[in-house]
Amino acid sequence: MSRVAAAGWAAMAVMLAACSSPDNGGNEIAAPNEADRAAVAHNETVAQTPTPSAAAATIAVAGVPTLCRPGEIVLFSCGSGARTMSVCGAADPAQGAQYRASRGTTRELAYPADGTPGSGTMRSATAPYSGGGEAQIQFDNGGFTYVAYSRMVRTRFDGKGNDPAFSAGVAVIKGDKTIAERICTAPTDADLNVEASTPYMPVGEFIYIPEKDGK
Repeated sequence: MSRVAAAGWAAMAVMLAACSSPDNGGNEIAAPNEADRAAVAHNETVAQTPTPSAAAATIAVAGVPTLCRPGEIVLFSCGSGARTMSVCGAADPAQGAQYRASRGTTRELAYPADGTPGSGTMRSATAPYSGGGEAQIQFDNGGFTYVAYSRMVRTRFDGKGNDPAFSAGVAVIKGDKTIAERICTAPTDADLNVEASTPYMPVGEFIYIPEKDGK
């Protein structure tokens, strides 16, 4: 686990105590119908030849791939095959945070749009689990709810250790169904720092991410 990710997990633990078909770019749950799939694709489409402002420069912070620029705060980041997903906080929290997704050097989605002050509909949430917990950053875009998450779940209950299972990614939800999901390639290195997100967004209601069939 990277130093950055460890800091994010530690911050989540403090806050909790106080209260599919794979494609070449990562694991994705197929949309239940073509209309929804097309809508998600539309939300994530930019010009095929990115301009300098839309180009995605992926760097690594403590070994974690990120689209955050030097001087920005990494609130969430991970790689998913050829894709990178990040939530980046401006050096001045008054300027807000932005979700960025890229495939290679092509920007697929930026929310809020470049040049938009504030963090739009972004909010954070946490939930405790037995021997673990989950942290989220959520936002609404184009009729869909995007949920970046980092989760730790206990898998052993025989008194010989927790054997925690880690998972992280970004889920796209419409109604009671998960339309698409990008799974982080290295979930233990994914960084979601709820404590650091506090100056950028309010606390919202935790979302239990539905399975593909809506259950």
